[in-house]
Amino acid sequence: DRISNGDTVLDVGCGNGIVAMDIASQRPKSNVIGVDINAKNIEKINKLKKDALLKNLNFISGDICDQKEINCDVVILSNIIEHISDRSLFFKKIINRTSAKLFLIRVPLFERDWQIPFRKEIGIYYFSDPDHKIEHSLEEFKKEMSLSKLIVKEVFTIWGEIWASCEND
Repeated sequence: DRISNGDTVLDVGCGNGIVAMDIASQRPKSNVIGVDINAKNIEKINKLKKDALLKNLNFISGDICDQKEINCDVVILSNIIEHISDRSLFFKKIINRTSAKLFLIRVPLFERDWQIPFRKEIGIYYFSDPDHKIEHSLEEFKKEMSLSKLIVKEVFTIWGEIWASCEND
C-alpha cells in the first residue's frame, strides 16, 4: 500500500520473485524490476513470469552494485541487508544508482527469539543464518539508516521482523 500504481519499483535481491510478481500484478501501471545475484533464481523466475503474463515485470541477473543506473521511485530490500558486510557502502551505491526516494526495508529482529540475545550474552555464535553479518536490534537499524542518509519515516516490528519505510534525504 506504500507503492502507487505507476511507480517504478526495484526489488533488490528478489530471490524467487514472488514479491515483485505480486506488486506487478496489483499495480498494472507500475514497472517492476527484480534483481538477484543468483542466476538460477532469475532463470526460474522468468519461467514463472511467462505463465503469469506480466508485461510490467522484468528481472536482471547480477549484483545490484555492478548495475548501471536504474531509475526508480521505490527500492525494496526484503531480508537482504543483514547479508551485506559493508551496508553503508551498499546503501551509498544503491542511492547513487537509483533515483528512488522511498526505500521499503524488512530485516529480521535481533529479539525475535530469546535464544539469539541469550547466545550473544553468553558469548557463543548467535546469528540465525550462517550468512548473516548482523542481527539488527531496532536501535541498530535506526542508526544504520541514519548513517546511510536514509530518513526512517515509519518503522514497526511484526512477526519478529523490522519493517520500515525510509526516504532518501
